[in-house]
Amino acid sequence: MRAETPWWVPPVLDDKIYQKIIEAVERLLHDMVMDPAHPLRTAFDDAIRDFIERLQHSPEVIARAEALKEEWLMGAQTDELARKLWEGVRQAVSKYATGTDGGAMRVQARSTAASANLASPCYRILRSSRRWTIC
Repeated sequence: MRAETPWWVPPVLDDKIYQKIIEAVERLLHDMVMDPAHPLRTAFDDAIRDFIERLQHSPEVIARAEALKEEWLMGAQTDELARKLWEGVRQAVSKYATGTDGGAMRVQARSTAASANLASPCYRILRSSRRWTIC
C-alpha cells in the first residue's frame, strides 16, 4: 500500500490506513459468517449457484473449462509439481522408515519405503484420454 500513496503521506498514517482496511474486511467477513442472510453472502451464494449451473449446462462455459483444464494438465509446471510432490513423499517415507527423521522405525513403514524406492521411476504422470494415471 505504501507504494500507492503519495510521497508526502507519513508511513505511520499509511500503516493506520492499512490497518483500518484490514479490520473492516475482517469485520465484514465475520458478519457474513455469522449471518446466513447477509446480503453479500447471499449474493456470493447466488453467484456460485449460477456458475455451477452454467458449468453443467452451458456449452460455452463447459468448453472454456475443458480448455483451461487441458492447458493446466499439459503444462510443464504441472509435471514439475508432480515430480516434486512424489519425490517429497518418497523421501519422507524413506526417512521415517530408516529412523533418520527422529521417529521410531516400524516394519510397516520400512516396507512402504521399500515399495516407494522400487516405484521411484514411476513418479511421472501419464496422460491418457484426459485422465491422469500415476504408475
